[in-house]
Amino acid sequence: MPGDYIEADGIHDIKINGKTFKGSAPRKDSILPVYIFNGRLPDDSYLILTPHFDSFDSRYFGTVQQQNFLSHLSLVF
Repeated sequence: MPGDYIEADGIHDIKINGKTFKGSAPRKDSILPVYIFNGRLPDDSYLILTPHFDSFDSRYFGTVQQQNFLSHLSLVF
């Protein structure tokens, strides 16, 4: 979320506001570039992570600006 403090070194699990998100480290065998960032997310930027280890998400392409959102997702049970 905008304003959150992100620690992403491209090697270890990502930390958001000091909390480590287990399993969020990029794959070590990936040929993709990794996202490296240490600081607060700007007001219009979001870190998009999925629980799927093979997902091509913010671990690789970085943050997404709100203006680039195409739709709104809702959790459905």
